[in-house]
Amino acid sequence: MRARLRAASAALTLCLLSPALAQTQAPARPPAAKGAAPAQPPASPPVFPCRTAQETCYLGIVVGSQVAILFTNAPNAEGSEKPVDVAGADGAKTDLSANDGRVVMLAGSYDPKTGIKGEVVEVASPLVSLSIKAQLAAGAPEEKAGGGAKPGQAKGRR
Repeated sequence: MRARLRAASAALTLCLLSPALAQTQAPARPPAAKGAAPAQPPASPPVFPCRTAQETCYLGIVVGSQVAILFTNAPNAEGSEKPVDVAGADGAKTDLSANDGRVVMLAGSYDPKTGIKGEVVEVASPLVSLSIKAQLAAGAPEEKAGGGAKPGQAKGRR
């Protein structure tokens, strides 16, 4: 499951950073002198960007009016297979049904009993959401579709 989460977060990061990287291309440089040391490659961006390094973020897919958490940078996060509710700062439940099926980034805190208390930071476009869900589906183990003999049944004659 962690591999699927990493693939999804990497795909989201790539999609979010692609326009920014395209706009910030470095101008052409003259060729380096023969005795000069090679330039260091720029540091790679973090895998899961939040607005600040101290912020706790959650990446998830909206299911109805809840969020199925795919990835978080919370230090002691325990994964839940079930979707969780999202509440605003005032404690009122946030209605996410308008973004059903889309990938969202949330910032806030997680309580196993009440869900996430925070705010929706970003809602991915339909194409980005599709890309992330396709990455998750590609990493999921395939289930066998019928065809085999049931346990306890004899195989056919040869």
